[in-house]
Amino acid sequence: MIKRIPDNFHSGVWIAAVISALVYFTVEWAEPYMQQLSFYKYLAFPRIYFMVFALQILILRLAMVNWKKHRFAQGWIFSVFIFALFIFFLIKKR
Repeated sequence: MIKRIPDNFHSGVWIAAVISALVYFTVEWAEPYMQQLSFYKYLAFPRIYFMVFALQILILRLAMVNWKKHRFAQGWIFSVFIFALFIFFLIKKR
């Protein structure tokens, strides 16, 4: 399946943008349920997104080194950077 992903900048941007949006809406949806958990203080607002960034950087590393899709990874990191700016804006607003 990985070989079917084209190695271009636009596919990296769009795939990462869709995944980032899905993660954002999933976390926003699940946050009221997570507040009831005993370890919620460890997964509070900014920390969960930093974990998401770490996972996306792991995918970036896989794309660059293992899958040899450098342009895809450049688009991916661009989209992750824009998502990080959005999250930091939310942190500042809260």
